[in-house]
Amino acid sequence: MDNPDITLINKASATIRGSLLEMLAGFESLIDFYITIHFTGHDENDKFEEFLSLIIAPNVTFRNKIEIFRALVDRYHPKFKSNNKQYWKDFLEIIEIRNIVAHYPINTSRSAIDKFKK
Repeated sequence: MDNPDITLINKASATIRGSLLEMLAGFESLIDFYITIHFTGHDENDKFEEFLSLIIAPNVTFRNKIEIFRALVDRYHPKFKSNNKQYWKDFLEIIEIRNIVAHYPINTSRSAIDKFKK
């Protein structure tokens, strides 16, 4: 027999995780576009599509995309870096949250269920 509390927490988790991962996928796509535009010039040519679909999107990890973004910002956009001093720490936090949400199972212990119900 299924525990209705666990069913409820699992449904809530799926909804919240799904929403968060969808937002993070959009964030990752923005990083993909930034990197691709940097190396191909703009988004209206065949090289853009090839670079994005054959190299960046399928072969570069989220963490490595962030590292490439950081290197490009440091080298080509020092004003962005100086105006957004916290951005790198924020990116690292995004990576950590994404990995937890994507890879860790939901806690369905009694204490977790009790906290959820409050």
